Amino acid sequence: MNHIIRTLLFIFAILFSTSVFSADKLNSPFFKIDSISNKIVYQPLQVKLGFNLGWEFPYSIGMECSFLFSELVDANIGCGIGMSGFKVGVGARIYPIRKKKTSPMIGAYFYHASGLGTLNVNVNEDAGTYSIPSDNAVLVNAGFRTRFKKGHYLIAGIGYSIPYKGERAQYQSGSESSSLQSFADAFRVGGFSINVGILIKLTKGYYRTFE
Repeated sequence: MNHIIRTLLFIFAILFSTSVFSADKLNSPFFKIDSISNKIVYQPLQVKLGFNLGWEFPYSIGMECSFLFSELVDANIGCGIGMSGFKVGVGARIYPIRKKKTSPMIGAYFYHASGLGTLNVNVNEDAGTYSIPSDNAVLVNAGFRTRFKKGHYLIAGIGYSIPYKGERAQYQSGSESSSLQSFADAFRVGGFSINVGILIKLTKGYYRTFE
């Protein structure tokens, strides 16, 4: 995973160093030029900064950087804080419908959650202390994205996360009742996911006109 993260960060650095954010460079491979009018009609590569809010989503409450290719596929890297601790991950999303304002979305992600060293649980005046183990997981989700203003996206999805180890919350002290164990297990890595986020377009230039 570290190799993937380093590669994406390297790509991000190249984008800045090669000035792809300038809309004036018509010969840049990052802009699509219409052969008849000789004008830029859209950007085959866009860079977006995302802000997410989600449950069991790889970036949970956090941020991401995404690279959108031909307005169809994006590769993303991000981090955030969730119920199972600090998270960092990489992923990809597919938007099958390019020429419309709203499109379905299919996503897949790999992420790591740090876990929680101490989790105090209270259920019906019954109390106990547990810990949430760290774990890696794969998430598959589906939803939609809709475009607003000049290339900004609103995205939302639901899915399911499959952990590598899937360990239950570990008892530390206090009561060991089944209700406390079940409540603590809700914070472990994996399970159903829901998220909503905004992707802010950083690259400048012309934009495809949706029908």
